[in-house]
Amino acid sequence: MKNIFKFFLLFLFFSILIISASASNINNSLKDEYIKLWSDFKNYNTFGYKSNFNYYKTNRDQGSLRTTENKTDLAIAGDGFFQVIDMEGQIYFTRNGDFVINSDRFLVNRDGCKLFPVVQLPENFKLESFIVYKDGSMKCKIFGDDNFLFSQKLQLYMFKDFSKIERIHDKYYKTDHNNVFIETENENYKYKYNIYQGFLEMSTVYIDKTIIQMIFIMEKLKKSKYESDNDYDTKIFLLKQALFKYDFCRDEILKSKGCGIYDNIIPFVELYYK
Repeated sequence: MKNIFKFFLLFLFFSILIISASASNINNSLKDEYIKLWSDFKNYNTFGYKSNFNYYKTNRDQGSLRTTENKTDLAIAGDGFFQVIDMEGQIYFTRNGDFVINSDRFLVNRDGCKLFPVVQLPENFKLESFIVYKDGSMKCKIFGDDNFLFSQKLQLYMFKDFSKIERIHDKYYKTDHNNVFIETENENYKYKYNIYQGFLEMSTVYIDKTIIQMIFIMEKLKKSKYESDNDYDTKIFLLKQALFKYDFCRDEILKSKGCGIYDNIIPFVELYYK
């Protein structure tokens, strides 16, 4: 009888260990998911950002295009990524086409990364004559000449396997060079993109679904008493207020051309959130 009782206690002890470990793993998984949701939340009104959670099971959800009328702003509609290179020679891929022309006449993004292969406009170029066609063909004129003296093709890059790409600093991706191809290198690939000059692609974040999932995770962690010093009630309250602001403004947003009315949500939550 004593042996049976000892066996029962031993069984109960190991069961509790297993359940505790399982609960800890679940909580850690929820926290990891929440970190990705928070990244989405902060970037929903940025350019070219791809959500960590693709509600249509693809990493290639198309963001809406916002007109800027800036000659160096470029938006991709369809497949493909811009390839850029930083000062240290590191290659990245991005959908953010917020480019400018630097003092050396290279087309660069706001971080100073050059579009790659590099695009350098000629001396005395006329910015108003700079044209980028939907297939990526570019041309421009120089002062004192009405002929187009500059011509180059902007190349987009595709991924063979989206599960093998790594997100870097929100808007950049890295992958092995064997996972990248361009249209001309793949006979089975057909032209599936357009490049629009004077537009930028908005993020693919579904802000309402993101906030709702964040609230759900906070509620779950609160009930499990995970990180008991965490002020879950305040965070849940702020997220619900952000969701209310979004719902209240949504009809007006749909009527407007831009997304500026969203901008008050992030400062509102961040003010007391962290």
